[in-house]
Amino acid sequence: MSTSPAPQTTVDAGLTLAPRQDLGAAPRLRDWFLAQDGDARIDATAVEIVTTPALQVLISGSDMIRRKGHRFEVACPSAAFTRCLADLGCTLSRLTEGPRPEGRA
Repeated sequence: MSTSPAPQTTVDAGLTLAPRQDLGAAPRLRDWFLAQDGDARIDATAVEIVTTPALQVLISGSDMIRRKGHRFEVACPSAAFTRCLADLGCTLSRLTEGPRPEGRA
């Protein structure tokens, strides 16, 4: 069982991520995404680790935001956040811009 603290929200539809984004953080992250009705932003300054379950929620949640016609932003990504994404085969642009069409690099 994870002891990840609950993510903290701010009044501007932003979310400050806890240092550990793992299986324990995924349900709260999902709930935050589902509650968004407009542009959304996460602050990844303090993130030290991202595991696959949290990344799956980040990808699906950011895709949902864009499908609704809104923007998704990752503010202040820590080096560890960016490194964890890369280790899991993801990029910041995948979260903020979505998947690239097949055949495009």
